Amino acid sequence: MEFRIELGHTPDLSRIAQLLRDEDPSAVFDTAPGTPALRLSTTLNADDVHDLFERAGQPLQSSQLRALPSVCCGGCGG
Repeated sequence: MEFRIELGHTPDLSRIAQLLRDEDPSAVFDTAPGTPALRLSTTLNADDVHDLFERAGQPLQSSQLRALPSVCCGGCGG
């Protein structure tokens, strides 16, 4: 799934990256250009992402996490 996470501040990205590696080694995230928002592509669902950010010390409100429509074309078989 792809998510956009609106934070309003830049979080501790190293802690989030560490937890993501533990939960989903294939996850990719970065900051959205010009904003403190994060873009996240992961196999985790929304509840798992909320839990991960809670453990990272960055609890999220439901309004801060937005699932994005899939852009997967299926061409790679993934």
